[in-house]
Parts: sequence; structure tokens; C-alpha cells
Amino acid sequence: MRGDTILIDISVSPDRCDFSKKHYTKFIPRQIENYSKFCRVFLSDVWSPITFKNNYRAKSNFMCAHLCVIDIDEGMGIDEACEFIDDNQYWGIIAPTKSHGKWKETSTGVKEPCDRFRLIMRFELPITDLKTYEQNMIPWIDRLGADAQCKDGARYFFPSSEIYYRTRGDFLKVVPYTAEDRMLDDYESHMWSKRTRYMYDENGKIPAHIDTFLKYGKPFGSGRQSCCFISALTLKDIYPMEKTMALIKSAPFDRANFHESEIVHAVRSAYKYK
Repeated sequence: MRGDTILIDISVSPDRCDFSKKHYTKFIPRQIENYSKFCRVFLSDVWSPITFKNNYRAKSNFMCAHLCVIDIDEGMGIDEACEFIDDNQYWGIIAPTKSHGKWKETSTGVKEPCDRFRLIMRFELPITDLKTYEQNMIPWIDRLGADAQCKDGARYFFPSSEIYYRTRGDFLKVVPYTAEDRMLDDYESHMWSKRTRYMYDENGKIPAHIDTFLKYGKPFGSGRQSCCFISALTLKDIYPMEKTMALIKSAPFDRANFHESEIVHAVRSAYKYK
């Protein structure tokens, strides 16, 4: 179980809180040593659980995050959330947001009063990679029915009016974002692209961009390992893994700072992919 010591970095806007203001861009890093200091920020400042390069809020400037912060509207009740962190023995803080228990105007209309609140939990390790942050936020958003925008690597929050509940407990495990995760993300991104078709057509012809990669080594908008992975996904329906491995190993793409083991990993991952 954990005590009042926190030792985390967050960032705080130097601008005064204005709920009508839509964009805050400058955020200054601030080290938080204990729960009391965090509460002072949490209840009075516009803040972010993320620190940013050059103190400028943008996903591309993501540096570090210690906290998992999610907003819950129109789903789990606030007392239910208290029970959740108690039952699982998590370190957590729960605080109502400004529209808690009130009518709320949204872009889709006016919504009835309900529990609207913020749940803060802490990761066991600081996360210093944007993809790792997103990957670790999404399961909690899905599990608790939270606002999907909370995984945004440039997210910031307005102050809360009070602390409704807090508990001392355990920190959240961090699941690393692996090379295989990156390849799958590249694959899914390209599969949805309107510019490119990845699977065989009805005549069994290899798509031109993959054929060009295999024959001439020209990459098609992804990293080299992702090109190998996506090519293997396309070839696995007709070739055994050994032949696909040989085809990709013979592709004349740039091998600078690229080890053959990366090809082996990409092809094996593709053949495991359902």
C-alpha cells in the first residue's frame, strides 16, 4: 500500500482558468512531491498529466506521463467508481467535474443531470513514449466506459471543485508498446487507406506496391520492418512461411542499421496474425 508521497511530474498552464477558453497551449512542468500539493493544483489550475517538449502542448511534444486520468460521463456512477478502486486496491482520486449532477450542453444537444467525474490512477512507471501511453490508456477507457478522448497525448483538464474520494493503494501495471504492436498499427492504418489495396485481387495478383518492394526494395510509406510485416501478411495465404521469408530476405531494400533478425521477427509475427 502507498502513502501520501507521490513524486510525479505534471504540467500546469500559467494562464488563469477560464472555462470558456478552448485552447491552452503553454504548460510548465511541475514536480509534485505529495498528495496535498497535487490537490492544490488539481483544484485550482488548468493542468495536464503529461509533460511536453518546449512546454508546448502537442501530441508530437509528448515527453512523460505518470498518471492515468479519465473522465466518466453518463456511465458508471461516482459511488460505483469508489467501490471499483476500493475492491481492486488501486491508488486513486475521484473528483466531480463542473457538470456533475447538472444539465450539460453538448454539440449533440442538452443532456440530463448525472454523475460526471474524473478518476485519477497512477502508473507504476513513468511512460515516456506516446504509443505506450495510448496503449495503456485505452483498456481503462474501455473497461470503465470513459471519454475516449482521454487517451489523447496532449490532453489537459480544468480544475475540479472538490475531492470526492481518495484511496491509497497499488499503481497500475504498464504494458510496453512492442515492435510487433507498431507493425500491427502500421498494417491497420494502411488497410484503411483509400490510396492502397493490400490483399490479393480476384486474379491472385500481388499489389503493385508490395511487388515493387520485393523486386526493387522501394518501401511503401512505412518503416522497413513494417514493410516486411505487411508484405508477409499479403503472401502468407498462398506461400509457406519459408518461401515468404526467402522472398523478403532477397528484397533489395536498404539494410543500413537493419538486422536480418528484424525480417525474421516480422515474418513470424505475420504468420501468427489472425
